[in-house]
Amino acid sequence: MTNPHSVSIVIPTYNGAVFLSDAMESVLNQTRLPSEIIVVDDFSTDNTVELAHRLAVTSKVPIKVIKLPINSGGPARPINTGVAAANGDLILVLDQDDVLVPNALENGIQVFDSHPSCDVVFHLGGRFEAPESGPIQSAQLCHEMLQGRDGRTSILVGIDDVAIYACRFGMIAYGYPGFIFRKSGWEAKRGVDESLRVASDMDFFLWLAQRGGAVLVPEIGYLRREHGNNVTHNAQAMYLETGTVLVRFACDMSARYPGHRVANDVFGFVFGLAYWFRVAHLYSESLQLILLLDKLGIRKRERIVFRIKIMLHKYLSSLLRLKPTTSFFTRKILVRPLEPS
Repeated sequence: MTNPHSVSIVIPTYNGAVFLSDAMESVLNQTRLPSEIIVVDDFSTDNTVELAHRLAVTSKVPIKVIKLPINSGGPARPINTGVAAANGDLILVLDQDDVLVPNALENGIQVFDSHPSCDVVFHLGGRFEAPESGPIQSAQLCHEMLQGRDGRTSILVGIDDVAIYACRFGMIAYGYPGFIFRKSGWEAKRGVDESLRVASDMDFFLWLAQRGGAVLVPEIGYLRREHGNNVTHNAQAMYLETGTVLVRFACDMSARYPGHRVANDVFGFVFGLAYWFRVAHLYSESLQLILLLDKLGIRKRERIVFRIKIMLHKYLSSLLRLKPTTSFFTRKILVRPLEPS
């Protein structure tokens, strides 16, 4: 039986000539080829566009190249442009510096057939530099998602579990290449949020999961390349946007499922972020996160007390001429639980 799905691969690029050939090769080596590849260039200053056109000449899959007239400053606008131009009913966004494993598309498409009400299928990520080292997701997250499910080719992760994991581990699909989605879901959301430079993938994934859960393919589906230009290396921006996304998610969930525990879980996570920003003397960012929590409408006394502490700490810092300690902030956030002590 012929599979009715058509799949479009969207590759947003910016000065990615050094990576693009590897990404494209990984798509063309799929056991289930996509119907098209759409490269959307965010006004590169290198030869990315020229390389994409050269690769299109010999490609066994049609390649469309779109160049934006100005740089947008993040991947969201190129992604929206590419998805809008796509003809496939299923979409995978592949970052220019990552590669797919050969059976990623085939495995994902089969899951959509068996879960027709689901808008998003995700797989585990691996490390380009050390693919044998296992998933890039935390060992604890993988243990909890896979526990007692040996041998299954797909695992439905309900929205309650998605909410719990998001508050504890952040973006469980670990980037756009970590999930395949229905174009109809993107249309219903009216595109990914272009105001988010770092966390638009998490925002979109959580929104899709609210519509019918998410299905996990318990295998590594792509390999992430780590280098100094990864947008997630900006720790401050990443955690601020993560807080924004989680509060938005909690508000949506509370409206859809009144009394759901996610609001309290998100409060604890974001409150912990605000604490560490304050410890690092990043008072504006700390206050920004606390103001976000006002949208949840819970634990008012804690929010008020924390604002007072921010003002006191800021005043004392000015007297002592303390400067923001961004390296301390990054180290603390990355190695310690996000809970104020």
